[in-house]
Amino acid sequence: MPLGAARFGLGGGAVDLGKLELIRTQAITSSTAQVDFTDLGTGYNLHLITVNNLHIATDSQDLNFRVFVGGSLQTGNDYSRAFNINRSNGSNDEDRDPTLDRLRVTPEIGASSNELTNGYFYLYNALSSSKYTFLNQHSTFLTKDPYYATTFGAGSFNETDTLSGFRFYMGSGNINEAEISLYGIAES
Repeated sequence: MPLGAARFGLGGGAVDLGKLELIRTQAITSSTAQVDFTDLGTGYNLHLITVNNLHIATDSQDLNFRVFVGGSLQTGNDYSRAFNINRSNGSNDEDRDPTLDRLRVTPEIGASSNELTNGYFYLYNALSSSKYTFLNQHSTFLTKDPYYATTFGAGSFNETDTLSGFRFYMGSGNINEAEISLYGIAES
């Protein structure tokens, strides 16, 4: 049976492929050093993370991402990344590195009251013990200058470990406000 027919239940049973299932939302309303998610649900090959209205305490900082394995935060040089930064003043940069101790997912964030960050991240293979975990990311924000900017790119955790969670944190200073949600994308 063609996949499209199966999705619409033409073979006798309705299958809901690609359904978003909320695992957890965290609303940050006061100064916080990091935001941890320690439950990734079960049975998901793909997760979606949304970051809405992130406001930070210290100007020109990076939003960083690390993973947990067996409850332990992974801080070794097991991460790789490559992304583009495009700014409204016409400048742009590439950022790439094959050996890092974290993923820098949004750089140069401004801290003024109107300098907010929004983004989404797809996390692949987080619950697999035989594949690397990959992250696709896109974020939009105001820099300290302030210029509108956007990033698009990817990163990986280069170990074949089942993740037990992840952490967002700033390069320096705290997160003052944000709403971060984790979804599992159901395959059946």
